Amino acid sequence: MLEPRFQTRRRGLRETIIVMLLWNEKFATGSPVIDEQHRELIRHLNEFEGMLIKTNPTTQDIVVIIEFLDFLEKYVDAHFSYEEDCMERHRCPVHQKNVHAHQQFRELFQKFKRSARKEGFRLPMLTELNQVINVWIQEHILAVDTSLKPCLASAA
Repeated sequence: MLEPRFQTRRRGLRETIIVMLLWNEKFATGSPVIDEQHRELIRHLNEFEGMLIKTNPTTQDIVVIIEFLDFLEKYVDAHFSYEEDCMERHRCPVHQKNVHAHQQFRELFQKFKRSARKEGFRLPMLTELNQVINVWIQEHILAVDTSLKPCLASAA
């Protein structure tokens, strides 16, 4: 499990719990490139998450949200391709499972983008995306991506 850092903020009558994820060695895949890409994702996610708790976001806060969405779109394309290639080259047994999971995430993100174009960036939609990415990190990286580590170790 991750080592989350919890913060509670009041927002009107409801309370919002923010879970800031911290990198630890449980995430390590054995690939310095992939591990740095995962660290970068966590850094951007934490910054994005911080914007979701603001009751009156500034123009700069909105810019951060838009920059995160742009980052995520580029990240998905570049990181997924790199990781899939690495798993295939090292004959990782979960390669096809990884490809399938990446495709599902791509579809989910495309659905999000279509909804955002149609309805605008609504807080519930952004909060849901944040939750999906948090679950993705916990379930996908720890259960699938880390399977690369023994493959890389045996190739060394």
